[in-house]
Amino acid sequence: MIMSNVEKPAIFVITNNAEKLILKELLAGIEEEGIPYDVKNITFNESNVLRYLHEASQKSRMGIAVAIINNRIILHHNKLKQEKPLIDITLNFYNKKEKARTIGSNAARLYKVMPLKNINNLDDELTEKITETVISVLKNLDIEIHREGF
Repeated sequence: MIMSNVEKPAIFVITNNAEKLILKELLAGIEEEGIPYDVKNITFNESNVLRYLHEASQKSRMGIAVAIINNRIILHHNKLKQEKPLIDITLNFYNKKEKARTIGSNAARLYKVMPLKNINNLDDELTEKITETVISVLKNLDIEIHREGF
């Protein structure tokens, strides 16, 4: 691998066939927390991604690395075992933007020793937004809504 410990302190982000939106949002989440990152496009696949990611976290002066392969994001820390990353999630169409940004933020917060943001409640927030939008549209169509049954 081309990374070395003499590089500037940064969260290493390794990608292979990453969705552009996911990469953009992940980097935005890291940037919002004020932490530098270094993106490298390398060749890896589903079967060896954890090995490359763990190696990247070991070589990162911050001890943190993130891998993106297609729509899957994996967050690793150098103190964790190779096969036990902190986060390993495949994003779906509906939540990929919000979750990618939150995972980026969490990578930075991990370094800053701050509480991590919950990525699971984003599904609830999305469901609530969709529900409110549907109710608003139905009200505009003069269709009576009974919220408790919705």
